[in-house]
Order: sequence, then C-alpha cells, then structure tokens
Amino acid sequence: MMVDVSILAGLFLVALAAGSILPAQSEAALAALLLTSGLSPTVLIATATTGNVMGSLINWALGRGIERFSGRRWFPVGGKALERAEKWYARFGRWTLLFSWVPVIGDPLTIVAGVLKEPLWSFVPVVAVAKLGPIGAEMKKLVQDHAYIDSVLADGSERAAAIAEPNMNAVKDIVGFVRR
Repeated sequence: MMVDVSILAGLFLVALAAGSILPAQSEAALAALLLTSGLSPTVLIATATTGNVMGSLINWALGRGIERFSGRRWFPVGGKALERAEKWYARFGRWTLLFSWVPVIGDPLTIVAGVLKEPLWSFVPVVAVAKLGPIGAEMKKLVQDHAYIDSVLADGSERAAAIAEPNMNAVKDIVGFVRR
C-alpha cells in the first residue's frame, strides 16, 4: 500500500513538472507504470492528468503575477507584443487552451491565459480536457500493441538482469554458493 502511494506521488510530481514551464516529460513514466506497476490504469491516468493540470495552474498563476513587471526592460514581452497577444486571445479566447498539451507552445499558452486574466473557472476544465485527451489516446494505442509491450518488458528484463547479475554473483561468493 505504501509503495502504491509512493508510486502515485512520484507520478504526480513528474506530471506536475511536465505540466509546468519546466522542461520535463511525464509520458514515459506513465507508460512504464501502466505496463509494469499493476496499478489501475484509471488511477494512473487520473493521477498524471491531475499533476499535469496542476502544473498548468502554476503557469496560470505565474502569468497572473508576472504582468506587474511588464514595464521593466528585462520583461520578455514588450507592450506592443502583449497588446497583440491580448487581441489574438480576444479573437480565439479560451479555446486556444485546448492546445495546452502541445509541446513547446502549450506551457506558454497557459501563462498567457494567466497574464490575460482568463478566469480560473473556465481555465481548469478546458485545460483538463486538453491534457486528458492525448493521454487517453496514447494509452489505448499502447495497450493494444502487444508486440510493443512485450518488447518494453523484454528490454526492461534484460537491463534489470545486467544490473542484478554482478550483485547476485557477489552475494553467491560471500555465502559460498556455486555459480552457474
């Protein structure tokens, strides 16, 4: 039980980092856990999605707070560029957040939503739908591809054996067992 909580906490933290402006990816961790942990896929996907959405909330909060620095020389966006972004966002609105899952552009979109004062009540559900869609589609594809799953498990088994073999040999030598 404690191991399950630790696994879920780790997945949540990886997904939180991936959902924020930090350069991180959570898909590999989720796929590995789906294939090897024995935990419910629904629980794993819900945990990853929650972490990812919470990371986007961090971006949104950063956007809300960073605007006060917009007049400073070091601020990365000038007044005219911010004005253009406001017009663009006014034209396409919150629906641009459906692209928040896209690498490179997704995180900045969530920051812009904060800068442009997108209400939290609309930000969260749109981002949640955006983050959940690709995860669910990828997981369905992975679960149906038995050859891929077998190759991942075989690769993991080979790597684990390569790591374990020297340790097991040392233990056998200490205990006095005959090696095969």
